[in-house]
Amino acid sequence: MQKKLLRHYLIINLPGIVAFIILYILVKFHVNMFLPVQQDWIQVIMMVASGLFAVVLPVWYRILFVNRMKGKANTSKHRFMQFERDFLSLASVSVYILVAGFIIALPRIPLSVMVLFVIYALYFYFPSDKRIRSEKKIFRVE
Repeated sequence: MQKKLLRHYLIINLPGIVAFIILYILVKFHVNMFLPVQQDWIQVIMMVASGLFAVVLPVWYRILFVNRMKGKANTSKHRFMQFERDFLSLASVSVYILVAGFIIALPRIPLSVMVLFVIYALYFYFPSDKRIRSEKKIFRVE
């Protein structure tokens, strides 16, 4: 189970991380292929969206799952795996919002805030063996 979740985590996050690293290297070599946007509201929307997908929506989805499982004796392995896959997918959207923010050349401060959200999402939701065992215990997985 942990290997499947780790594989899913890597498949959905690695392309965004690699794209960000490549874009960062291009900026350091002064390759100008970015689309600077001058509207300030775009910065705010992208920062809020990054925070929503990195923190708020995964927590909301977890609460929704907890409420759905309330009162049941145990959770099926299939249902738990589906929850974890959706949970990881939801949090990974913040990585791609960061890449989009980098492409449209957001200023340094909003981009830094978005990087912090992405680091949080990548670290906190990493499907380690310890976290998966804890989640299985909480949800009483068969």
